[in-house]
Amino acid sequence: MTAIETPLTVPTPQVRVNLLRRLLKRPIGAASLVFLALIGVVAIFGPLIAPQDPNLASLQQVLAPPSADHLL
Repeated sequence: MTAIETPLTVPTPQVRVNLLRRLLKRPIGAASLVFLALIGVVAIFGPLIAPQDPNLASLQQVLAPPSADHLL
């Protein structure tokens, strides 16, 4: 039988495009990146933006009429 010689290395393309550069090249990519950054900032500073406890509810005041107590 004859031996089949196979190359040890697989040729790869030399073009490596930076992901950030590809995202910023297109307007929709840049808008998506800005949106994700905004979501990250809101997630980090969430307790400062809305300091009230979302799980705290008073069943006695659920049907209370509007008053000055509702204002922040």
